[in-house]
Amino acid sequence: MFVHPDDPNDNTGAGDGVWVDSDDHASGDRRFLMNVGPFTLASGDTQEVVFGMLIARGSDALSSITALKQIDQLAQLAYDIDFALPESPTTPDVTISTDADAIILSWDDGVNAVESYSAVDVIDKLPVPSAYDTTYATGWFTDHSQLDGVTVLDTVNDYDPDNQEWYSLYLVQYIDVIDTTWEGENTSFTFQGYNVYQLETASGQGAKKRIATYDLVDGITEIFDDVFDATLGETINRRVQFGSDSGIKRSLLIDADGLNAGIPLKTNRAYYFAVTSYGYNPYGIPRTLESPKKYIDYKTTNWNNSRRS
Repeated sequence: MFVHPDDPNDNTGAGDGVWVDSDDHASGDRRFLMNVGPFTLASGDTQEVVFGMLIARGSDALSSITALKQIDQLAQLAYDIDFALPESPTTPDVTISTDADAIILSWDDGVNAVESYSAVDVIDKLPVPSAYDTTYATGWFTDHSQLDGVTVLDTVNDYDPDNQEWYSLYLVQYIDVIDTTWEGENTSFTFQGYNVYQLETASGQGAKKRIATYDLVDGITEIFDDVFDATLGETINRRVQFGSDSGIKRSLLIDADGLNAGIPLKTNRAYYFAVTSYGYNPYGIPRTLESPKKYIDYKTTNWNNSRRS
């Protein structure tokens, strides 16, 4: 941070070649002034200045710096492409009703907009070959069947005294290397499924559990991606979506408390849920985008009532 460019995660002490703040200064308050410019403005001109304040938190001071650097790279990338980031999927509209001692979440209305989700990704390109440069080589072979693009230039017949047989030598031209020029083509995030969550509080703070996932039957099931782990202070590859080719459903009957070992729902208690949709791009970074969570609450004194969130 500040004027020292190296990563304190690599710092082992004096003379390690890693220039960090503590090499020059004792611990203490650090303040700095950031300026930009100069700008030459005629009378009536305007100048737009874009700045951002980034905050990241890991499990300790060093992992927090690693997290901050990753966020900084993402923010810079967003700026470089004029914030042309793919839109997130649409959050479903959910209706709550009851059946005996169960809560029913339904999201039939407006699903055409949700399930037709497609967002162009101009960052993560699909490599498309646009040109080829072929290099040829020549050589003598007794068998050229494993070579590509063979043209026989000459043939010589000879006798093998050990095996007492005639054989042929072929002078051939063959393909040695093909250099391909690639051009990027935009990719897209498309609708893949729904997630249903139970939450501890109306604000989404506290415990949270995914209690159902409904996804398209298309061979795309669990999705893994590289994610920064604040506890480890490094990026790991882990499961981020839990599809199973279940097929799309647009309702869920809930008769057990997913946050409390699956015990039956209790009377006179508030329960909190959220239904999201998620999209998938096999070339994306990240590979999946999920809609914002819209928190739904239901108090079980209202059995046999229904309402829309």
